[in-house]
Amino acid sequence: HLASFSVRPGGGSRISVTSSCYALLCIFASADSCSYFGEAVNFNLAPPADGDDLSDSGSVVQVRTILAELLKSEWREDDLFQVPLLLNTLLTIDKRREVLNDSMDDVMSSSLKRLVEATLQARPQRRNGNYQPISNYIQFLIADALATLMEFTPAYETLGNLPSRSIPADAEKD
Repeated sequence: HLASFSVRPGGGSRISVTSSCYALLCIFASADSCSYFGEAVNFNLAPPADGDDLSDSGSVVQVRTILAELLKSEWREDDLFQVPLLLNTLLTIDKRREVLNDSMDDVMSSSLKRLVEATLQARPQRRNGNYQPISNYIQFLIADALATLMEFTPAYETLGNLPSRSIPADAEKD
C-alpha cells in the first residue's frame, strides 16, 4: 500500500511522489537547511565512493537515493499536477547535476526524458488564448518547471544542462 510519505525509499511498496516532492522542496527552501536537518539528512548528492553503501547509513535520510527513487517511481505522464512538480523538484535540488547526469541508468534517463516531454507537451498554448484546457494552478506548475529547466540551461549546452539522451529529440533550448 501507499504510505502517505516515506523518506526511506524501499520502506513501503510505493513512494508518494507528491508528498516526497513537497517535503524535499520544503527542506531545501531554507538557506540554513544543513543546520536544521544536518543530523537527519545527508544532503551530499555526489555518487558514493567505491565501497560506500548509502543504504547502510542508519537513520540518516539520503537525498541522493530519494531523488533516484522519485525518478524511478510510478508517476503518470497524464498527471499534470505531478509531472511538472517532479521535474521542478529534481532540477531544483540537483542543481549541479550530480544525480541527473550521464551516469544515470537507462531507466532513470528514460524517465527523465518522459518527464521533460510531458511537461513540454502540457505547456499553455497561445492559440488557446484565455481558454486553456488546464487550470491556472497547473499552468503555474508547468511554467515553474519550464522556467527552472531554462534557468539551468547554460549557453551552448544542453537543455537544462541534462544529458543528451534524456532530452526529447524535438526539444530545443532556444
